Amino acid sequence: MTLSHRVAELSRANVGGLYVQTTEADAAMVELAQMCRREGWRFVTWDFCRGLGSNGFEIDSLLAPTIGDPVAALMAVPKLGTQPGTTLLGLRGFHRFLDRPDVVLTLERQLTAARGLRLVLIILAPVMSLPVELEQQFVVIEHGLPARAELLQILCRVTAESERTPWGAGLESVLNAASGMTRRDAEMAFRMSMARDGRVTPNSVSSIRVEMLTSASVTKSVPVIPPCPQQNSLD
Repeated sequence: MTLSHRVAELSRANVGGLYVQTTEADAAMVELAQMCRREGWRFVTWDFCRGLGSNGFEIDSLLAPTIGDPVAALMAVPKLGTQPGTTLLGLRGFHRFLDRPDVVLTLERQLTAARGLRLVLIILAPVMSLPVELEQQFVVIEHGLPARAELLQILCRVTAESERTPWGAGLESVLNAASGMTRRDAEMAFRMSMARDGRVTPNSVSSIRVEMLTSASVTKSVPVIPPCPQQNSLD
């Protein structure tokens, strides 16, 4: 089941809070925005640098001063839920504020309010970071690796301008080579293959994948050298 199908199902059940564990928040946000357009739902997002924003709906001017303020974003929940139908509020990077008592207490209270407003709070983060007070109030979803259909969409997007999308057996081989890659890595491999060969080939994608894995392995194995201890100066 895809992320959008799972979120749609749980949103209809009015769960209140979802925690999406993902290393590709941008892709997850795009998928949720597309789902909301299909369903006719309202999709509102928040992050630290941009504050509240909306996809296709007007944001009241009173909601604007939420840049850099996670509590202000949460306090906007009653206003966001005044629209008819279902509203999703995607909180990107919100896990970084879950060690603050004011954020945890406000989030706990607003989750209760959200259920009565048909509004779902969705935290998107690369790691699990829920405090004990909130563990039972969120349903955790893992945003997994892309399926073949999504890899095909990425491939078509990369090759659209050149009109050199592989088909038939060549297409299946390319998708096999990209299977198990993240969305970001698959797109990079397709683009690099286009740059090297003028088209996307399975051999090139496989070779680039090995290069990526090797590079990641070397990066992780680099030792961290601690700073030299400061020596007390002699008077």
